[in-house]
Amino acid sequence: MSLFSPHNYAYSSPFTASYSPFQTGYVASSSSINNSGDVDKAQEAQMLTKALERLGQIQNRPEDVATLQKLGITPLFNNGQDALRVIRDKNIQVGFGDMGDSPAHAEWQSDKNRIVINQKYKNDNSLENLYAMSEAIYHEAGHAKGNGDDKSSVQEEINCLALNGLGYRYHAANDPAYAASASKSPLISNGVALYSKLFFEDPDPTRQALVRRVADKYGDLSLSSPGHPVRSDGVNLANRVAELVRQREKANYYVPTLNQLNSSTAA
Repeated sequence: MSLFSPHNYAYSSPFTASYSPFQTGYVASSSSINNSGDVDKAQEAQMLTKALERLGQIQNRPEDVATLQKLGITPLFNNGQDALRVIRDKNIQVGFGDMGDSPAHAEWQSDKNRIVINQKYKNDNSLENLYAMSEAIYHEAGHAKGNGDDKSSVQEEINCLALNGLGYRYHAANDPAYAASASKSPLISNGVALYSKLFFEDPDPTRQALVRRVADKYGDLSLSSPGHPVRSDGVNLANRVAELVRQREKANYYVPTLNQLNSSTAA
């Protein structure tokens, strides 16, 4: 695993970093070093600094914040600088790591105080991948905010997934090429761009497609967690997810009545 620590950023203004991989507290474990050694470490550090730079550029668009408010969601951050502040103040490490067979694009590891990006993305130095990495970090910084524990919930995941969409929409609005990208990278097509569509572009006011997606991925979690209370206003997404999960469980564990059994076995 390769990890990057922002603790020693050379900030020229509040949370505006001088992004040189040779001026950071970059740390790499031996597992991230192959035959290329220091060259690989420097390249990974450069990618991480570029992604963090793009995170710092994110500004939540007012119209997107208004949409979320109608859905009953208050964004966890006003902008990417807020997320960088959490990363810096908590001395959180950011890096690439082996996630095995997990489909996760990135994850917050509270016990190790680090945000890990799936290492399958570390060899793609394209601008669109850097944008998407920054948006994934935006999400994970949301989990790290507050007490930063590992006890997530349906509401917490909704709040953090909204950050994916906010970050994507900022970058897409400012870079038409990114908006028009037909990238097949799962980080984009099944990640940040997908959540932009589910939160902001779906004409269904109840966001049933989003409810299904959250139920599929996070339906086994509790409804709320510290710092992420369920909001009953708006579309009430978390409770709608819980209701869908209950419906699925009822269907999966359906027990027929005695009359139904007799009817089905009657000659």
